[in-house]
Order: sequence, then C-alpha cells, then structure tokens
Amino acid sequence: MLRAMVFIDYENFDIALKKYYKNLGKAFPRLDYQKLASNICSEIKLDNIALIKTMLFVPEPDDFLLQDTYWQNFKRSISGLQSKPFLDVISGRFVTYPVESSIPKDIKNKLTYYKVEKGTDINIASNMLTMAFNNSYDIAVLVSCDSDYATVLNTLRTLGKLSSLAIVDGQRSRLLNKADSCYTMREAFFNASLR
Repeated sequence: MLRAMVFIDYENFDIALKKYYKNLGKAFPRLDYQKLASNICSEIKLDNIALIKTMLFVPEPDDFLLQDTYWQNFKRSISGLQSKPFLDVISGRFVTYPVESSIPKDIKNKLTYYKVEKGTDINIASNMLTMAFNNSYDIAVLVSCDSDYATVLNTLRTLGKLSSLAIVDGQRSRLLNKADSCYTMREAFFNASLR
C-alpha cells in the first residue's frame, strides 16, 4: 500500500479554479478539500494508494484586510476547516502595503493598497521535505503549478519518493517533467468533489 499525502497551494489553486470557471461561464464551486484530495489519489494510475493526510496551505489576511466582510468570511471558512480530521491547515499570510507611501490605505479603495502572499511556498516546501525525510509518505501529490517547487520535486526523487501533480485544466507548468505523473482536473472532477 502506497501512502499518499496531498499538499494544496490554496492561492495558486484558487486563482486557477476561478479562471477555469470564468471561462466556462459558470458559478464557482464550493469544494470539499478532503473529497478533492481523495478523488485526486483515485485518479493516480497506481494500485493501492491510501490517502493518509491532506495539507492545505492558506494565506491568512492581515488586520487591514479583516476590516472587509469578504476577508472576515474567508478567515471564518478557513478556520472551519481546521477541525476536519486528516486535514491540516497551515497558515501563511497576506500582508498589505500602500501603493503610495503618501496615501493611506483605504479598505474601500483597492487602488490604495496591494497584498502580498508570504510564507506559503516555504511552508509547502519545508513540510513536503520534512515529511519525506521522516518517511511519512510514499507519494506526494502537489496541487500547484508554481515552478518554485521544482527543487523540492527533484529532492523527493533522490529520496526515492514518488510525486504527482494535480493541475486545473488550462494551467501550464514547467513542473510537469519533474513529477512522476500529472492529473488534469476538469469540471466533472470538481462536480464529484463538492461539499
């Protein structure tokens, strides 16, 4: 039995998923991340894969963003996921900065600030590698197209670990030749992963 762990880069995945559904002209789906991870594992063309853990890497909004109802609801929904069994939520940060140092940030005016994601990439890389070194899994499934993970996938290969990518239809990545397999997620797959 191959032990699988799924590592989801929430922001990378969320952006790709929104673009995919916008191109379809359809409403954005509400996904169950445990179902999503389980369904990805069932699509990998290997026998006897057991999903043992899903890790969701999410940037939490800073205090400035939490002035907005959207970000308050976002934080609440992420907090709700933290109580799910076999699912760990690892927090990074969204940090906001003023566009102009002379103009104060205004939550009602998106032209006055921008946000930067901090910590997610390093959290994913360190968790994938630490767990590989501790022999916590046999196959790592990465839900991201971020080419920053190329070195991580190369290191997993040298450790004798298998790796698989799960990408949203339409995403392109230089990681494809670094992983042992790749699965492209489409609408029917997402429909099977709804809450």
